Amino acid sequence: MKRFLLLVLILGLLCGCSNQSFAVNEIIAVPYSLDSSSGRMGLALYLDTTLDETQDPLQLTLSSPDGVYVWSFTASTAVIENTVWAGSSDICMPDGIDLPQGEWELKIAVPDGRVFVRGLSVRYDTRLDSDPEEFTGNGYKVYYYRPENYAIIRESGD
Repeated sequence: MKRFLLLVLILGLLCGCSNQSFAVNEIIAVPYSLDSSSGRMGLALYLDTTLDETQDPLQLTLSSPDGVYVWSFTASTAVIENTVWAGSSDICMPDGIDLPQGEWELKIAVPDGRVFVRGLSVRYDTRLDSDPEEFTGNGYKVYYYRPENYAIIRESGD
């Protein structure tokens, strides 16, 4: 009888453990170059999920298409138009190396320990033929060329 009660107790505990549902609503990946002497390239990567990342930060691991470059980091958050975006703009390539184009792998570790894997496509064109959208903030000016999916970041000098 004691074994039966112990089994029921264990099953009850297991059934009582529930993982919060998780889904990725949108992923935004924007390649950029720093308008400096280095010409260093990077990637701004942010995702909108069903979690409140301001309470429970996500752990992200991003791998380049060839697997040579891997970044692991705790996602920072930004609230834009009442949506919490989690990610980073600090995904930088070494000096003189272009950001690889192609299919990247993103691993998302949620606070309860589950890991989700998503693919994302990074494509851009550095032949900037369109007029850029301009954004200013945190001491920088960002010129975003929407059709080319590319941004140039300059220090604003403010």
